[in-house]
Amino acid sequence: MEQSIINDAIKECSEFKTVNVFKDVYGDDKLLSIYEMTSLIESEFKKKGVLKEATKKHYISLLEYVYSDKSRSLYDNELIKEFSSISGLLITTVVVDCPYEVVVTERNELNSSIVHQLEKASELQASGYEKEAVKNYIKVISESDFTQMEYRAPVIVILLFHLENMFRNNSRPSEN
Repeated sequence: MEQSIINDAIKECSEFKTVNVFKDVYGDDKLLSIYEMTSLIESEFKKKGVLKEATKKHYISLLEYVYSDKSRSLYDNELIKEFSSISGLLITTVVVDCPYEVVVTERNELNSSIVHQLEKASELQASGYEKEAVKNYIKVISESDFTQMEYRAPVIVILLFHLENMFRNNSRPSEN
């Protein structure tokens, strides 16, 4: 199966299944796609200096930062906080549902990133999205696939989900 067909199928499924989340939360005034949202967040991570490049190596460094005590300043960013608040509505779709649909529908090869991501998705969910499970999820994505937002978007949503779970009950901005 050609990789571009798989990428297109993931993108189409994720956009289709998440459009109602954005519509329910923002109404018709602010219609975003999941990939527009994750691109905005990736840019914010870069502006904050916690993500240098969109590579696996740099995303693993970002993961370490997000799962540390230092990550409060990220959650204080209005855009990150806003999208973190809806990450729970998006996470199952982008991490499990769409990869599963693509694997089944496209009869994907057993050695592709999407299959490996799907295999790690149950580990992610069972662990409660713990850092090591997220790191393993990132590691199974090929370097070439990781250049595509379709493969980084689930990681970004997971990071937002973690930030939301860490800080939502203590939403007063930090003083630092």
